[in-house]
Amino acid sequence: MAAEPTLVARATPPGGESLVLRLSGPQARAVAAAAQVPCAAPWRLAEAEWPLPPGPCPVRTLLMPGPRSATGWDVVEITLPGSGSLAALALARLEAAGAQPAPAGGF
Repeated sequence: MAAEPTLVARATPPGGESLVLRLSGPQARAVAAAAQVPCAAPWRLAEAEWPLPPGPCPVRTLLMPGPRSATGWDVVEITLPGSGSLAALALARLEAAGAQPAPAGGF
């Protein structure tokens, strides 16, 4: 039996002032750490800067440990300014750290 993947996807539609990326799965915490996503203790909102090119990006993150999360797995939600190019950079960073793009309806 294959291990459950850790998935990542946008959780908000394009075009808003901010966007939310959702990272969920058994390795969500490890992927976030490898991608240098600043996280606080579980259920505590962290406000920090995420080192994305071309420079630091202000983010808010929330770590929701499973099984008490919406997906049953560990979930890291990352709120960024609503830029399409920034979303692409952030998704690429999370995928390079080990997350898989979520299929449509994956969450």
